[in-house]
Amino acid sequence: MILALVLLLTAPGARAQAIAGFARGAAGCRTTLDVAEAATYSVYSEVRGTLRAVEGNCPAAPGRFDLGGSTAPAVDVVVRDAGGEVVALGPTRGTSYDTGAHAGAPVATVRLAPGRYEVEVTSADGRAVVAIGPDPSSAAQGQRTAAAVVAAAGVASGIGVVALGRRRRR
Repeated sequence: MILALVLLLTAPGARAQAIAGFARGAAGCRTTLDVAEAATYSVYSEVRGTLRAVEGNCPAAPGRFDLGGSTAPAVDVVVRDAGGEVVALGPTRGTSYDTGAHAGAPVATVRLAPGRYEVEVTSADGRAVVAIGPDPSSAAQGQRTAAAVVAAAGVASGIGVVALGRRRRR
């Protein structure tokens, strides 16, 4: 039961860790994105975060950024596959996030198969940064599910011990 509680209490940290691990690209950049797992990924415009050094044509300096305010800048994102074909962006899903270290709002989704892609970001705000990754809520939800399984196993074990104790008394 203690493990279930620990898993439940650390679920928000799993979400923040998932967000920190998103791929990022800055306005004016063509960023290389390597995808290992086929999935529908969310595209977010960020107001705060950390831009790591990126592979591709990107003059933006890596490091922390904070655009101030809470409104994410409008961005145009073009994703191209290895053959140069444009990958269609889908409708926005998910919710905005603010983990303290990162804050962003969803702007699109994109279905990607394993492979290498090029992400081009344009914006009237030259400081704009986009983040691409799986739904961060799924990381926390996975941890909550694990907590429920561990708790159920604990309850089942407890019932088994009580039943065994009663059987031995007879």
